[in-house]
Amino acid sequence: MRSLRVWLRRSWDGQSGPLGRLAIGLLLPTELFYRGTVALRNRCYDLGILSQFESRIPIISVGNLAVGGTGKTPFASWLMTRFTSLGHRPALVTRGYGSDEVLLYKIRNPGVPVVVRKSKIEGVAQAAREEANVAVLDDGFQHRAAKRDVDIVLLAAEQSTEGPMLPRGRFREPLNALSRADAIVITRKVATQEAASALGRLAIGEAPEAVLGQIHLVGGVWTELEGDPHVEAHDGPPAGDLLAVSSIAEPDGFHEM
Repeated sequence: MRSLRVWLRRSWDGQSGPLGRLAIGLLLPTELFYRGTVALRNRCYDLGILSQFESRIPIISVGNLAVGGTGKTPFASWLMTRFTSLGHRPALVTRGYGSDEVLLYKIRNPGVPVVVRKSKIEGVAQAAREEANVAVLDDGFQHRAAKRDVDIVLLAAEQSTEGPMLPRGRFREPLNALSRADAIVITRKVATQEAASALGRLAIGEAPEAVLGQIHLVGGVWTELEGDPHVEAHDGPPAGDLLAVSSIAEPDGFHEM
């Protein structure tokens, strides 16, 4: 399964050769079905045909339009740190597809409950039972079954805003889905400030009432592999060759930092 995901991502980027291009072309009917299903589902929520769960604590959703690569995890971690500093009791609600991401949240936000449930509605309910007074919903923009108080959408300046939807491309929803967003955050790793600003102008055109922000993601401190992850070990990279290991959706930006 993992090798299939890697192959798909390479095909989305045109790196799988003629066979990959052929396979992507054959997936067109599946993409059209997915696109129609997403549009119908959103319309049903907009009209109130599909009901939404209302939590007794506020829900802040952090999500994106694409499949990974926007910096959602570090942003959600920062958001919980910010809530804690303001005296709130946040909880992170996630489906926990990868245990490494859950572990990262726990390391970066000690003392903050990380609720891992397949049902995000059940996860929010559990967060409330654990006396959290705000739930940060990880990857929640498309999860409209839970009514949220704030929808934050991240867009990466390194990624295109146009392209095929799943499974032919990396997009879960088209750009006009930003009309549901309360806040749009443009993230950049190696993209220029000008590229990020241009993307912000494009995004706000789809959601004129949304708050617009921008974040520059940079490398953190160097630490010893066997040491305390909170303790800075080096002012810069050690001498000699480096081996980069990552388990993030779009590692190219990390490798180029």
